[in-house]
Amino acid sequence: MTSVIIPNEDQAAAKPANCGCTQMEERPCQLDCLTAPRFFCGQMLTDQDMTALVDWTRDKLRLARYRHGWGVVCGLDVKCSPKQNEHLVVSGGYAVSCCGDDIVVCEDVTLDLSKWCKPKPDVCAEFRPAETREALIEIGCLRILVSELRVLDLYIHYDEQLGVPTTALGSGLCDHSAKCEYTRTIETYRFSLEESDSADPLESAANTWLEGYSKCLGVLDAFSLKFPHYEKSEGYFKGVRDWLLAWIDAHPLTEFCFVRDCICATTAPPDQQEIVRWLFWIVQDCRNAYLSCDCYGCESGHGVRLARLWLRVRKTDSRVSTTDCSILRVDSYPPYRRDLRPECWPAPLGSVNLGRLIWQHLAGAMSTAADLGIDVSATPRPFELPSATGELKPRLDCSPFVKFGDEPVLQYFDAGGKDFRVVGFCGKPVIGKHEEVVIRAADAPVGQPPGDVPAVAAEPDDLTKIPNIGPRRQEQLNERGITSFRQIAGMTPEALREFLPTLTEQPLKELIEAAKALAES
Repeated sequence: MTSVIIPNEDQAAAKPANCGCTQMEERPCQLDCLTAPRFFCGQMLTDQDMTALVDWTRDKLRLARYRHGWGVVCGLDVKCSPKQNEHLVVSGGYAVSCCGDDIVVCEDVTLDLSKWCKPKPDVCAEFRPAETREALIEIGCLRILVSELRVLDLYIHYDEQLGVPTTALGSGLCDHSAKCEYTRTIETYRFSLEESDSADPLESAANTWLEGYSKCLGVLDAFSLKFPHYEKSEGYFKGVRDWLLAWIDAHPLTEFCFVRDCICATTAPPDQQEIVRWLFWIVQDCRNAYLSCDCYGCESGHGVRLARLWLRVRKTDSRVSTTDCSILRVDSYPPYRRDLRPECWPAPLGSVNLGRLIWQHLAGAMSTAADLGIDVSATPRPFELPSATGELKPRLDCSPFVKFGDEPVLQYFDAGGKDFRVVGFCGKPVIGKHEEVVIRAADAPVGQPPGDVPAVAAEPDDLTKIPNIGPRRQEQLNERGITSFRQIAGMTPEALREFLPTLTEQPLKELIEAAKALAES
């Protein structure tokens, strides 16, 4: 990935020459322990004491990033320059860097992108047939060649400059020839551009997070590979016990320390469901450890994303390297702009990460979900452990990303003594002993109304048993004549989208399959 620093020309001109031994350098930031300076009567203050006071104050203020997050707080809008095609204007504003430093831009800044006004190198040009017709891409009302387009991401970084030099009263220990020292550290900023990989930053971060979350199911895959068939024998159980203990040694438990004791205390070969229970606790322990919101660190040079730019660069004269350069579009909205937000719970644009609710108490999780704009009050379902080890992964393998407008099925588990904890949001309800099930006679349709919607049953079904249908959606469907599982089971995703326009194709298919299963029961 190519990166170019864009200095602020006014600030660069005002920066004085180095006249001392102090060097400003970037370094990665982590969560460091703090030591506050202490002063006493009669103390001789040195420059180290005063610097320690400044550093302690700044480190205290930087801790706010763990409470409120980091990103753009206000302003810093990126706009096209009204006078020059190769320039951008960034308005004044305020951002917080990943390390918690305050980035303040006091006035509008003009950025010159002329260094990027050259065609992007085509590394495969010599292998491309000469008669190949180049693809076009549409941006607004323009259709341009792909080779003429450069997609760039603009970042702003915290920076420091030394200023206000003065004559030193004595020479420093690091440079006996020093004649002056700086008396101020100017907190400033710098911009950088990176060649975009065309990926959605929010979705990339969410996919990385989800990949780590899914790795906790690795114990189920490894166990199934090692023990594909269950046997209630001494030899089989000894192999299972040794394998599970070795896994726990390699992946230490963080919360459910009793699992090792349960395995070791079992002497006779147990039923397969007991092994399922052990595996469930191991998976949940891994998930709980992964879902803890760790204090993140930042690498050097990590900036705040402001916008994505589309730059058109085309040759005006094939005989000489003359180009015409213009900025076609500026997108300074998420996901190409990082607004102030915490680091812990990434999610694709238009979705919310409900991973923060996993293993929370049921009542508290439902309240938190409501604060996030997700209604799970009418869809909680008990999670029952399956009887076979191979059935555990399908029940746990579902994403905690939920799109706004959906009504996910909240699964809860009785951890003992009516201690109900959230374990996931899988699409199909799992009917168990905690829920009363009413078996109805089969619906008998009396006709086929228009629109590929089966006939209405005599007695309305409880449509909230279907994933993504809560009380509000059930009321809307009932008002339009949809009152039974069999009606929904007989619909196509296209027909059902007319009644539930906010759902995409995959949730609609899952909804229809769940309706079919409920109708058959």
